[in-house]
Amino acid sequence: MTCAKCGTTLPPESKFCEQCGESVEPSTHQTEEASTIETTAKPPNETVEKVTALSKNYWTYFLSNLKAPTQRGFVENQGNVIFATINVALIAFFFAFTLFAQLGFRASSFISLSFSDSFIPGFFFMIIFLAVTIGGLFLTLKLVIDSPINLQAFYSRFGESLVVPVALSAVAFVSGLIGIGSVTSLFLGLLFLMVFAIMIMVYQTEVKQASTAKLDPLYGLVALFAVILIILNYVSSYILADMVMSLFI
Repeated sequence: MTCAKCGTTLPPESKFCEQCGESVEPSTHQTEEASTIETTAKPPNETVEKVTALSKNYWTYFLSNLKAPTQRGFVENQGNVIFATINVALIAFFFAFTLFAQLGFRASSFISLSFSDSFIPGFFFMIIFLAVTIGGLFLTLKLVIDSPINLQAFYSRFGESLVVPVALSAVAFVSGLIGIGSVTSLFLGLLFLMVFAIMIMVYQTEVKQASTAKLDPLYGLVALFAVILIILNYVSSYILADMVMSLFI
């Protein structure tokens, strides 16, 4: 900005010329430019802020629960549906990507499967496995104990207990990318064992907290395992057959 009287260059915020004392007003062009800058300044994206806050909260929750994974699911009564759903989704994604890594780009040319032929079946298999486990456990408890159980609260508590399976599936995914097949198989096995272990612990906790039992808890647990294994056997056979067929199409 310059003084209209003497031509002295002045700072933008000046109101008077330092040389001649002439009153200085911002030019019309400068005023319009400043107004345009203010108008074009966009407010922060609300969706991005919510996702960022949720990510930070989940990471804090994940690290704290990894130190004591049974605390929320087996001791505390409240549960967070969002965190439970994130755990289920992460396990399914990591498991599916691990299958793609093992049967897709790191597999031999003879048995190599495409992304859609390995990731999608693996993702839905894990979703079905967790849904059958949670749903079957809920129905079994409804038959065994004589206390009311809320499905949403039960799902939240069980889902929040899946922090260790999330970590195991993540390690399996990383080892699958690197190409360490033995380590990948080990952690995938531990993943399924940990889910079953959590299921048994939740079952025992709910039975102990119930006032009375309509059926011996042991029979209920045996029936639950039988149903889960039968359904998984059928689903895995169907998915495996679909994968084999895709190799020859």
